[in-house]
Amino acid sequence: MEKGSLILTAKGLNTKMGLSLIAKALEKESLENKKIYLVSLPEYEIGEKLMQACVKIGFKEANITVSSECYPQNEKMDYIYVGEAIRTAELGAYMQRFGIMPYILECMNAGAVYIGASAGAMVASTPDYRLCKDIDSGFVSRDPNYANFAFTGLCLLDGTIIPHYTEEQLQAYVKTKSDYELSGYEHIYSVANDEAIIIENGCRKVIKFSPANL
Repeated sequence: MEKGSLILTAKGLNTKMGLSLIAKALEKESLENKKIYLVSLPEYEIGEKLMQACVKIGFKEANITVSSECYPQNEKMDYIYVGEAIRTAELGAYMQRFGIMPYILECMNAGAVYIGASAGAMVASTPDYRLCKDIDSGFVSRDPNYANFAFTGLCLLDGTIIPHYTEEQLQAYVKTKSDYELSGYEHIYSVANDEAIIIENGCRKVIKFSPANL
């Protein structure tokens, strides 16, 4: 897989479907000596589960770092995984608060591959992921600065992405929005629950889930 590539899913490593899709996307990669940084909200307490999933697909445990246990250092990672969140803005605020966003960009500039699941896919957006306000269930934010929260994305994707939506659901959603509400996005993609999107060298490929891969 080329440096700077993206793997975007609706389901994360903590689910059987997400694990299967991400494993399929990485099946040609030699992961044994590669390092991965896992980003997940600490209150979800799934760091250990994410680590076990990474070991299953080929990473050594010694090369896996979880954000809740170790905030960014100077060490560059080969892979970045940003996982699911009930509310995307809370994940984004957490990443901003602890310097995770600039760290990810440093790693990407050095050639890392970005894996974003659900909210983690949305925060890869350019210029922002503000559409999460429509998508997230019962949207609220504990961030005291929510009123001024910019939803600034990582700007890794040429637009934004709506996870858990099929192409048909995306088109129906877009029809409910004005041009002004969708302004600033070069593209608006969707990724369904049974899909993974791989973006490599500007080309987009969709992988479909198969029970045979479990």
